[in-house]
Amino acid sequence: MDDETTTYDYVIIGGGTAGSVLAARLSEDPACRVCVVEGGPSDVGDDRVLKLRNWINLLGGEFDYGYTTEEQPRGNSHILHSRARVLGGCSSHNTLISFLPFPQDLQEWVAAGCAGWGPETILPYRARLRNTIVPVGAADRNAIAKDFVDGLRIAREVAAADPLREWLLREVAPGPEVTSDADLSEYGRRAAHTVYHPAGTCKMGAEDDPTAVVDPELRLRGHDGLRVVDASVFPTMPTINPMVTVLLAAERAADLITARPGPGTADPEGAHQ
Repeated sequence: MDDETTTYDYVIIGGGTAGSVLAARLSEDPACRVCVVEGGPSDVGDDRVLKLRNWINLLGGEFDYGYTTEEQPRGNSHILHSRARVLGGCSSHNTLISFLPFPQDLQEWVAAGCAGWGPETILPYRARLRNTIVPVGAADRNAIAKDFVDGLRIAREVAAADPLREWLLREVAPGPEVTSDADLSEYGRRAAHTVYHPAGTCKMGAEDDPTAVVDPELRLRGHDGLRVVDASVFPTMPTINPMVTVLLAAERAADLITARPGPGTADPEGAHQ
């Protein structure tokens, strides 16, 4: 193949969870030429990736970019965000954790200006899926801190009840002497951190949203012929593990790009190239 004369209809940068789905859907058209650029190796025939029980060994090795975070003044620091360096992306690290997004999560996206991403449009894509298997704010204005404190108190009640209390010797952290809301909140900000699922750096939104990087058709603002298709377009995080939501977004993107109708019985917004 002469690379200087080869042309493609679509070039997909990143053969991760979304990129792999998008490439598969677009290449279903035999007349369509698709190029996938992936920084990691293929997982085809590689049991190190394909065997589910080996997932823990994928972290921190050659199949992991291992991004780290900077220390934050109010906690949520020193986090290692594993990102898979292999065809299939983070779905290869994902231990088959698969949850559909809640309808209210998608309704929240529509309310945020993402027309065409409601549950009536997105959830029917599940039938297509293949092989689906900020620094913390001040305590007095941070609902998460209050939830954490309440959660610690509930955990203590559970531990003090049968049968757990017969098995437990003592509370190691934060320690039984830590009882006030302020002290429990301080412990939470110091010890708790986000695990694995940050997203939304290229959020999708309406035309009048100055913080939106892409429009509801995933087109990058200010550029022609360029779209973003992965978890970075989420305007808000889904309540559950996001892998299936990423797959659904890729399925939706394929229809937006090709102007095919979606599988839902109601798709009032339509699909536009």
